Amino acid sequence: MAKKMAYIAERMGKMGEIREDDVEMTILTILEVDGKDYIAVLPQDEADSDGDVWIYGFKADPDDPEKDPDLIFIADDDEYEKVAEAFEEWADDLEED
Repeated sequence: MAKKMAYIAERMGKMGEIREDDVEMTILTILEVDGKDYIAVLPQDEADSDGDVWIYGFKADPDDPEKDPDLIFIADDDEYEKVAEAFEEWADDLEED
């Protein structure tokens, strides 16, 4: 996990953006829920999201820090709800600071 977090921290420090299927996205945060890694992103083009945050599982390639992580669709509703709740807690903590 530490290696993945270092990879993402480096990636966010460089540009904070990733691309998936021709959609440019800003990385908001990385979350760990039940031992799995997730990424919250915001598409840069409003036509793609209407301001909604997208949450995915992800797999980073620590050997190639220039490569965008592979985003993994969260198919399980219960899993998605847990991750969405963790994101909301993260966002609430930002508002308190």
